[in-house]
Amino acid sequence: METPGQLSVEINTQWRADAFEVMRRTSNLVYLLLTKRPQNIVKLADAAGGLPKNAALGTTVEDQKRADANLPALKVAKIETSPLFTFGSFEPLLGPIIIPPAFMPDWVITGGETDQGGHKARPTKPDWFRSLRDQAAKSNVPFHHKQNGEWVSVSEVAGVGIHFQFEDGATVRRIGKKLSGRTIDGVTHDAFPILSSLSLPCKENGETVTPSQQMAVPHDPTEAMIDAALRVDWECDGDERAAAINVWHAMYAAATEADNA
Repeated sequence: METPGQLSVEINTQWRADAFEVMRRTSNLVYLLLTKRPQNIVKLADAAGGLPKNAALGTTVEDQKRADANLPALKVAKIETSPLFTFGSFEPLLGPIIIPPAFMPDWVITGGETDQGGHKARPTKPDWFRSLRDQAAKSNVPFHHKQNGEWVSVSEVAGVGIHFQFEDGATVRRIGKKLSGRTIDGVTHDAFPILSSLSLPCKENGETVTPSQQMAVPHDPTEAMIDAALRVDWECDGDERAAAINVWHAMYAAATEADNA
């Protein structure tokens, strides 16, 4: 479950502590805590009573400058707070990035930019995706490519649209996120971290069940999506399900308000 705004300094400390407690009570879920400012993680997590064991920590990285600032901070947070795992959200990817092996996160996620209101998406060079894919493979880290964005390599998807050419001649075409797809060189990358050691409170026939695959809820889930994540191959208490739904919607509302401030 992705929880936007949870590591924002504008969130009340007690509210964060209450949210962390809900996370602990719903330990069958994996919470993805994503922030643009990983330098704040340790301080905010400590103030809220410590990071839940089923929380993963991630940071947004758009280019090399952001990587140089955020990935070392994420590594410090990993050492200090012991998250389930760390992840880098290289989305929107706006430049080439080299990740020092010492700061490689446990999961690499990439994606191109999409239009947001009046802001028009900037193109991503396909080689930037390929480079992060290959770096992740070299470090034996799972790689997940979410989307190409509004732009896609002319060799990846056929169609019409405005062209943009990079200095080395690489050319992308603007065809919209629905048509651009999410393949790199014709391959879909859907890797997730393998989690096999979670202790789950949900039971089936009186026995604790470990699911074969952990599920992360999309950024804008409906109640049905959350319900599905809680009921993959096991039964969960209705109160836990309701608590997870309520806290997500509260987090989403707070994050939206902070973004619009």
